[in-house]
Parts: sequence; C-alpha cells; structure tokens
Amino acid sequence: MRTQKTGGGVRRRITSVLSAAVLLFMYAFGMIATTGAFVAAGVSPAFAQRGRGRGRGRGGGNLGPAIGLGVGAVIIGGAIAAHAAEQQRRDAINYCMQRYRSFDPYSMTYLGRDGFRRPCP
Repeated sequence: MRTQKTGGGVRRRITSVLSAAVLLFMYAFGMIATTGAFVAAGVSPAFAQRGRGRGRGRGGGNLGPAIGLGVGAVIIGGAIAAHAAEQQRRDAINYCMQRYRSFDPYSMTYLGRDGFRRPCP
C-alpha cells in the first residue's frame, strides 16, 4: 500500500512555506498599520508645530528605531513560531506512521479495527 505520492511531499512543503510567509506578512502588516495609527493619533498638529526650529523640542525622542526593532522582533518571532508548529506537525505524522500501518498523512487518520477512520493526534 502506498501512503505517499512522489510529488506530494514537495508540494506540501511549498504550500506550508507559502502559507507561513503569507501569515507572517499579514501579521507584520497589521503590526505596522496599528503602530502607525497609534503614532499618528498621539501627535497632534499643535504639538508637531511647537518643536519646529528648535531641535527636537521637549521629550520628542526617536520612535523610528523602536518601531523598527518591534517590527523585526515580530517577524522573527512569527518565523520561529511557524517553524515550531511545522516541526510539531512533522513529529505527529512520524509518530502516527510508526504506530499505525494504515495511517494516511493527507487526512491525518488511520483505519481502525472496526473499519472506521479515526484521527491521529
């Protein structure tokens, strides 16, 4: 009985990498948009005008590097989380393939003795 097609593994890897990249992009874009909205809402036109011509003014530090570090940390954290989730999925598939001979990795089920398909972890 064949449990895996030759092209299925490559297609699954490409799909998982693309889906992780899309999720990371959406998460990072959401963080950037939210941060930009908070920064724009926190700076009133009067406050922005007050500091002109006199350097930074009172308490006007650089938010750019902090925002950049935050976005970078979010992207790296998301990549680490996506990799950990994919590794956990691979471990579950390996466990089920060793435990049940009828395990189907595409549906994540095995054929029980009663003839019904049951999920494995």
